[in-house]
Amino acid sequence: GMLAVLVGFLLAAGVSTSTCSIRCSLTTCSTLKLGYMYPLTKSGWTVESYNAFRLAIRQINGRSDILLNYTLDHTVYGTEANEAGALRSIVQHLKDPEVVGLCGTGYSSAFEAAAMFASIYQKPIASPGAGSPALVDKTRYPFALRTPNTIVTERITGLVWMVRDLGWRHIAAIGNNDEYGKAVKAKLDDECEAAGITIEVYVAHERKVCERRPNPWPLRPFIV
Repeated sequence: GMLAVLVGFLLAAGVSTSTCSIRCSLTTCSTLKLGYMYPLTKSGWTVESYNAFRLAIRQINGRSDILLNYTLDHTVYGTEANEAGALRSIVQHLKDPEVVGLCGTGYSSAFEAAAMFASIYQKPIASPGAGSPALVDKTRYPFALRTPNTIVTERITGLVWMVRDLGWRHIAAIGNNDEYGKAVKAKLDDECEAAGITIEVYVAHERKVCERRPNPWPLRPFIV
């Protein structure tokens, strides 16, 4: 779904306007190349995400009513699941003049840095997994597309309901100490207050921005 949205946004942005222009002229490019930027590990969800991405490309290329006279292709750079890795990934992608849009990063914290960088270079970037409410700010992220942040609020509501049904009235919680974590904490406070639950202890966890994780896939592009 998000891949189709990105493709539509690319085509709509092919005509320069006062707010949006794509450096690659879509009237002259027969191949549209997308940059895939996710953690490249052997864990289940990362493998499923990449398979879904490739399947979506094949489905779109197999239809004649979506991209007339265009073929989708892609390159891959891993993000290492952190902000610094996401920035390294997007820099590598944007070195390729054929890349006209990006898909990633799978995390709100990593997506914010990448989305701001992409917006500077006027490259659309879509994320099916970034739900931070901060990403609604189109003055900071004008080229970012993402899932609705209601996913986050619904999860918090469901979690509090579960705690309430278990009969717990005093809890401890752990969250990220970033804009995303603060937004989730505010929602958690409201839901707990409404349910008569007291948060006795809250620990804000600091993400290590430059933390590097083992990456079984080399940091180099490849075409599938």
